Amino acid sequence: MQVGNCVTHEDLGDEGEHADVAGGWPAVLSRLESLLETGSPLPQEPWEVPAR
Repeated sequence: MQVGNCVTHEDLGDEGEHADVAGGWPAVLSRLESLLETGSPLPQEPWEVPAR
């Protein structure tokens, strides 16, 4: 089974808002993808995933 996801944000106020939003979503979506693919979430909280 393949799983894909995409999040699009519109009408962000400035680059600061874009950075804030972009900082959290990769971790959240990674956990969701793992849950959908394996039936088990990642073993750590999303805010503990190292930033890229």
